[in-house]
Amino acid sequence: MDLNAALSQLDAWSVADRIAFIEAAWDRLVVTGYQPDLDDAQRAELDRRLEHGGPLTSWGEIKANVIPQQ
Repeated sequence: MDLNAALSQLDAWSVADRIAFIEAAWDRLVVTGYQPDLDDAQRAELDRRLEHGGPLTSWGEIKANVIPQQ
C-alpha cells in the first residue's frame, strides 16, 4: 500500500473521523502488545508523575474537551 495515497484519501475525511481512525489504529497496536520505547527524560517524567500523584482525568473526559462534538 502506498502510504501517501492512503493519507491523501484521509484528507477528505472529517476531523472527527480522522481522530477516530487514529484512535482505532493505536488501540490495535496496544492489543498486539506494542509498547513504545521511552527515553530517559520520558521515563523520569512518568516516574515523577507517579510519585506525586494528583487528580486523574479519564480519557473520555479529555476527548470530550478536545474533540469537536458531532
